[in-house]
Amino acid sequence: MQIPIEQTEITYGISVVMIKHSDDYARGAKAMSIGVCTKQKHFYCYRNLLLVALEMIFSEEYSQEEIAIQVYNSLNNANWEKLPILSEEESRIAKWLYYKQLSENFTNEIIETTFLNRNMYFEIDCTLEASEIMPVSFLPLLSIFKEKTMSLYDALIRGKRIILFSKNKPAWEVCTFACALTQLASPPLINIADLHLHPYAHLNNLDFLNSQFFIAGVTNPLFKIRPQWWDIFGDLDSGEIISHLPPPLEADLNFISFLLENLPSEHNKESYIRSQFFDYTQNIIDLAIFEEDFQEKGSKLQRARDWRGSVEFEYYSNHYKGKIFADEREPQYLIYKLLTRIRIAFAKEKIKGIRKMYYELDTLLSSRDECLKFLSMLPNNGDLHCLTCTFFLDNDLKTSRVACSILAKLEEIPEGKALILALPQNELNSYLAYRHRHAI
Repeated sequence: MQIPIEQTEITYGISVVMIKHSDDYARGAKAMSIGVCTKQKHFYCYRNLLLVALEMIFSEEYSQEEIAIQVYNSLNNANWEKLPILSEEESRIAKWLYYKQLSENFTNEIIETTFLNRNMYFEIDCTLEASEIMPVSFLPLLSIFKEKTMSLYDALIRGKRIILFSKNKPAWEVCTFACALTQLASPPLINIADLHLHPYAHLNNLDFLNSQFFIAGVTNPLFKIRPQWWDIFGDLDSGEIISHLPPPLEADLNFISFLLENLPSEHNKESYIRSQFFDYTQNIIDLAIFEEDFQEKGSKLQRARDWRGSVEFEYYSNHYKGKIFADEREPQYLIYKLLTRIRIAFAKEKIKGIRKMYYELDTLLSSRDECLKFLSMLPNNGDLHCLTCTFFLDNDLKTSRVACSILAKLEEIPEGKALILALPQNELNSYLAYRHRHAI
């Protein structure tokens, strides 16, 4: 493959298999497969084209060589230049709007090409982080491990040696589980998949065992009887977890219990799981960066400190170099810091000084770019509760007025307006009434 867009050092592979039954075939059936290797991280979108190619091979209208050439040309002649480049903020907000059913347009992009003189289309998933390499489902992972998922999650945050094993599931499914586990924490963590993920590991190449941090999917039972090779072992067939690590934190168990309890009532369960884990991981990051504001103690603080002292924190800060961590006087850093402090204040019910934070935030949100930055940092898929809850504080009209001013600014851009209209009815009515009353 010669596609230049978003190339990495990783080679990805995808193949499809098709079986046709007919009395014309020896033994009554014929199985064929076709595959592609590429440096393109969006390899998963090739699946439909490969299925069409297999159908054409079975039809015997074209030779296998002709089909292979046509597939090669179709992939390389696709109009990748039309792929829009979204900023990190735009990508995150667009996907959140879709997940909250506030946008009919999915954030995926459509790339055109031709195959055997017919139009074909590749659907490119708009991801939040560059190392999200394929669509994953979190529900199967949680249904297998349930509360024990947090043992794997804690090992992921701490950078331990993680094995996911199955002897009954096909290799591609094990790969998908390994990718899903990685995406429980990344994003917001950076480069976990690129640097530490081995979706399918086998005995012919055990170099990854030299690393202190990896996530590997395996199907060989030998890994289970070699405990010196791993810190934690998850059996995808039985749901068993074997661990050499301390048990999950009490906070982790409370988090997963709450998530599993509320999951059945959620309309978009995948989005709910992703958003909850995203916020939970972001909270660890925030605690590591703003330790003095949280006034946290105990094991949660120690884990955050451990993460701040790790190479993963270096990757995170380098990723945001020129953004959040470029200069503590830059708007994005100040917005991030203010939003974190506002969230902490309401979480701990210590709202003294909240008006001053709102004033500072209102001053910072002076353009569309700053408003987008703010919206992209919001917790739980664009939750504006950190602003609207002020309308229910007793006798604090000045604070409510500043919060209303911020919401009015956000309402001026389409992304902000969509999130405001999706507020719980009592919060939306309070905002609209206050804005109308004070002509903001």
